[in-house]
Order: sequence, then C-alpha cells, then structure tokens
Amino acid sequence: MKYQVLIKRKSSIAFFRNLNKVKINDKVYVYYNGIKYEYEIFDKYDIEKTGEASVLVTNTERYITLITCNQSHKGYQVVLIGKQINKINY
Repeated sequence: MKYQVLIKRKSSIAFFRNLNKVKINDKVYVYYNGIKYEYEIFDKYDIEKTGEASVLVTNTERYITLITCNQSHKGYQVVLIGKQINKINY
C-alpha cells in the first residue's frame, strides 16, 4: 500500500547532509523515546522535486522513508527506503 505525502519545506538548507552517501544494505538508526530502531536500506532513487512523494505503508512490516534534496541533481530529491530489522531499548 502506498500513500501520497505532501512535502513542505521551511528552509532551503533543511536536508540530511550525508543522506546521498547512504547505499543499499546500509543501516540507518533512529533513537526515539528510549528505543533504538534499526533499518536496512533496500531502495534508493531520485524523484522530481514536486512537493509530493509516494510512501510505502503496510500493516505487517515497518519501513522508513527518508527524502532530501539531491545536491548534485538540481530539481530532484533523493529517496531512501529501509525496512526495520531490529528494535531495542537503550
């Protein structure tokens, strides 16, 4: 299942600085509310910068979608999708 998300930016410098360096199979970690979430990136692609993006959502799996400006391809954004592979208290 995919959902459409409207993206609004507040600043021209609001991007994940090194997100473009993340590769397929790299791990991404999110620390939130005493829990460390680990995701493995399985897809990476560019989209035209239109203010909209499709996001994968399911009831059985957990995914993270990271989107930022593509600093080397003007007018495009980098999209990375990762699947949650671990969740531990820290």
